Amino acid sequence: MITGFLGSGKTTFLRHINKTNSDKKIVFLVNDFSAVDVDYQILSETNDSVISVAGGSIFCKCLVTEFVSQLKSIPEKFSDTEIVVIEASGMANPSTFRTMLIETGLNEIYQTDKVIAIVDPVTLPVLYKTLPNIKIQIALANQIILNKIDIVEEKQIKVSEQIIKELNPFGKVIKTSFCKIDFNPITSIEFKNKEDTQLDNQSHFRRYSFKKNQPILVENLNALIQKYNVNLYRIKGYALLNNQDIGFIDYDGNKLRITKINDEKNISIVFIFNKSILDQIVKDIKKL
Repeated sequence: MITGFLGSGKTTFLRHINKTNSDKKIVFLVNDFSAVDVDYQILSETNDSVISVAGGSIFCKCLVTEFVSQLKSIPEKFSDTEIVVIEASGMANPSTFRTMLIETGLNEIYQTDKVIAIVDPVTLPVLYKTLPNIKIQIALANQIILNKIDIVEEKQIKVSEQIIKELNPFGKVIKTSFCKIDFNPITSIEFKNKEDTQLDNQSHFRRYSFKKNQPILVENLNALIQKYNVNLYRIKGYALLNNQDIGFIDYDGNKLRITKINDEKNISIVFIFNKSILDQIVKDIKKL
């Protein structure tokens, strides 16, 4: 998922991804607030796997049905797809995205890998005070591209960095010009069949994969979340529940969601947390 206000550099970034990942099977789903989707026209010149959803935000009532329909159709239309890159409109509020995937069953098809916000240091100090969706885009991202650093002074960059840090203290900030970053779009967390502790992309994160063949109690998960609070960033995976159903577990730092699924899955959960609590939290996870 790529977000960013108008003019921040989303089109440039999409073209960069398309050009530097020609060996991968990528579908682009692009969303323009206007009825004419310029990015679709640009990308489709060199890529046949582009879908347009135009005339509003894909998270608004006016387009969410079409957005969901297009996501559902992608595996059939493009059977060899490795990844879908979604470009949200500049006005988008992506806070409902994960919930939408679960409620529509699309979480059985897609795993959210990255949420990237592109920021323009020229406009950010003014716009973030008046456009709340910009705050939300930055707050929900795990990577923030601070673009156009070649046209601003160092003090403007520092102001933007401070704003970003206040809105999202855990997001990785990448400073660049023309959105030219080394970008590998396929780095998804894999649900492994063994316990696994390793360094995540950002040095203050740790990731732990946990498998348990016995039921996990929801109250124990809630107790774990309450105990570690802001240091526990993410829980995601499949677990056996106390009624013997398999449930999809999803915690995004705000709310724990558990959705019963009908088919069998690898029973494995991934926990992402601050490295400072590594030893303590792993012991508690094993007690779940």
